[in-house]
Amino acid sequence: MSTKLRLLSKATLGLLVAATASFAGTVAPDLNSLSGNTVVQVIVSLQGTQTPNPMNMLGVVNLTSLPLTNAIVVQTTAAGALALSNDPAVNHVAVNHVMVGSGSLVYDYLPETIQPVSAPYNGTATVGSFGSGIGVAVIDSGINSTNMDLMGSGLSGRANNLTARVSYSQSFIPYETTTNDLYGHGTHVAGIIAGDGTNSYGAAYSNDIHGVAPAAHLINLKVIDQNGLSNDAEVIQAIQTAIQLKNNFNIRVINLSVGRPAFESYTVDPLDQAVEQAWAAGITVVVAAGNGGRPEPGSITNGYGTIEVPGNDPLAITVGAMNTEGTASRADDLMTTYSSKGPRWAIQW
Repeated sequence: MSTKLRLLSKATLGLLVAATASFAGTVAPDLNSLSGNTVVQVIVSLQGTQTPNPMNMLGVVNLTSLPLTNAIVVQTTAAGALALSNDPAVNHVAVNHVMVGSGSLVYDYLPETIQPVSAPYNGTATVGSFGSGIGVAVIDSGINSTNMDLMGSGLSGRANNLTARVSYSQSFIPYETTTNDLYGHGTHVAGIIAGDGTNSYGAAYSNDIHGVAPAAHLINLKVIDQNGLSNDAEVIQAIQTAIQLKNNFNIRVINLSVGRPAFESYTVDPLDQAVEQAWAAGITVVVAAGNGGRPEPGSITNGYGTIEVPGNDPLAITVGAMNTEGTASRADDLMTTYSSKGPRWAIQW
């Protein structure tokens, strides 16, 4: 073989190696930190319509598919997940993270804001028109729709109480099929959004405590179990369903009072990508910032840089918690000490 031909062969081989390497999928950094035999659920994002080679799926349990993010959820070992990332059909592999609800636990009493955010409350029944015709998908721990603030009992005398607040319910928890709230978090959130004040209406109460949009109807998409836990895949499934039901219930808003730490950029994180799909479908996504604002012992951040996923996504409206200082006026409101706050860490970009 001539020197020229030998050099050409080496160059061709280099191009082939480079082309092969370009097909390798990326891996979330926290997956690399697990020992090889650790059993783990992962979200595998795929290249277009491709599917992994069956040989690379040996020993892998396929749990479900996530069409919204063009992904599948599988259970395997950490070593198996890393090997799967080398399949030409795989774009990215991320851990199916556990997450928790972001909010205080309140069961059948709903301490909603005394006045709606959209306008000053003047004590008349006109507040009942806020949110009229708008569907809000509450992706949370379920909703106890028999709570008087949410059942449309008419006790508060508002015209919007002719129908119940909850229009649709579905659970995405395989072992908890009831859509009732067994944890308390989702009912609390639902009251903040659309509670009509029935529980606090009348001469016995000093304030008529209602939600910000009492005339809105709620789509109850349950992802948080009775222990307060959920995972990325269940939340993505719920977001996917909200998009599918958008036209049926005029869903204009998704509320996500859930979160977990960021392990990679929002540009590849599957949960952030699902939020972006909802935004692209014309749905406003409101996300809790998180409850990690109090500094851990030895922390040098003083509670800053604690925004959770998916609140770190720039297409979400991320909301912190406020302390009302015990008054109805907003003039003295302060951020709570526990509320997560920015800026985002570099990994979140």
